[in-house]
Amino acid sequence: MHELRALLYQSHPYRYPTIGKDISHLEKVTMDDVKQFFYSHYAPNNAVLAVSGNITAEECRRAVEKWYASIPRREIAPRTWTPEPEITTPRRSVVRGAVPQALVVIAYPMAGYGGEGYVEADLLTDILASGRSSRYYTRLMGSNPLIASADASISGSEEAGFLMLKARLNEGMEEHTAEVERVLVATASALCEEASDGAPEGVTEAEVRRAVNRYLCNTEFASMSFVGRAEALAMAEIHGEDINSIADRYRRATPASVAAAARAILNPNRACTLVYLPEE
Repeated sequence: MHELRALLYQSHPYRYPTIGKDISHLEKVTMDDVKQFFYSHYAPNNAVLAVSGNITAEECRRAVEKWYASIPRREIAPRTWTPEPEITTPRRSVVRGAVPQALVVIAYPMAGYGGEGYVEADLLTDILASGRSSRYYTRLMGSNPLIASADASISGSEEAGFLMLKARLNEGMEEHTAEVERVLVATASALCEEASDGAPEGVTEAEVRRAVNRYLCNTEFASMSFVGRAEALAMAEIHGEDINSIADRYRRATPASVAAAARAILNPNRACTLVYLPEE
């Protein structure tokens, strides 16, 4: 979505220097630019190789030497971009395009992978929008005549990213985007507190355990294939972590820690909202 990227660029101009704010930035890229980027990043001394399958260590060594030994080391470009400024005021953009239904996206800045609150944000979006027991499904889908679908997700990026709340409106309901924004945010904001007598709508122990179990199940199934296991091992090596410790970080999450992450992330002063409407 070029419009959402442009909206985020307004307050995060340093995040998209290689993607571009608009198509003209891509059109100006030359073959020399592409080659320079490739040879300054794609090198054996800047790579992780993970092997999984019915193969011995000796067979693996021979194959690696055959296919990779002749590739020379290269000078790797340093990562020297400017840190992004904090978002302190809300951003909002309304655009129209050739789409059949209105779409609302609300993005909140959050930490990158491994940062404070990342695991809780991942679980928070599952509590909101994963499965038939999620809050968006039980409270918005089907019961709200304005909303055709609702979702929540994190960008999952290495650098600081975004937690996004999204809803697609039913056809002909584009005049009600403000109400949809309200219920999206209100349903998410209810999780800013741990469930108690004083905050009955807060996040519950059952919701956290269900989200953790979903993560563990998905991770286990993804690692059943050789390719999935190799990818997981490679990513753990890149992150400098023990692959067997990742699940424990999710198991340690509590309603209190998820609620704390929700309070930190779902700050209305840091919201970037895109309303995408059908053409008039």
